[in-house]
Formats: sequence, C-alpha cells, structure tokens
Amino acid sequence: MKAYLRAKPLQTALLIMLVILAFLMIASSLINRGSCAWHGYQTDRTTRYAIGVGCMVKMPTGWTPQRELRTEQQSITSAHSPSGQRDDNQGEGPC
Repeated sequence: MKAYLRAKPLQTALLIMLVILAFLMIASSLINRGSCAWHGYQTDRTTRYAIGVGCMVKMPTGWTPQRELRTEQQSITSAHSPSGQRDDNQGEGPC
C-alpha cells in the first residue's frame, strides 16, 4: 500500500480530497436534518427535510419551504381577514 501511495501521489491526494468532501456532505446533511427537526420541535409544527428544497413545514395550504414561511403566513392571514389587508396596528395604541 505504501508503495502505491508513493508511486501515485496525485491520485492519492485526489482520493483523500474525495473522502473529505464526502464526509463534509454527509455531516452537512445530518446538521440540516437536525436543525429542521429542532425547528419543528420549537414551533410545535410538522416538519420534513427534502434534499433538494430543505426544511419543509406543514401548513393548511400544504407543505411550504421554511424559507418561504413568512410570505405563506402573510397570505393566509390576509385571506382570513375580512378586509383582505394585514392588521399591523401601526400608529395606534399606547406608546
């Protein structure tokens, strides 16, 4: 084995880099899955991790990516309000 490593240093370096890259990809995937599960636990929502999309959150309208959750919540809020507009109470109420 040592003779092969000495005879082909470029291939050995590429193999080591490939192994490191594979390890980093697996570690990143595990961290992303864990953070998605933690988000579901913290918010008491149903979550799933999709490889191409990322963390998905179950909403009344279906599965929504976590990154787009704020826009989804705004559209649901405006759909349920009688005037169709958000009620932020801007400029009203006590200081």
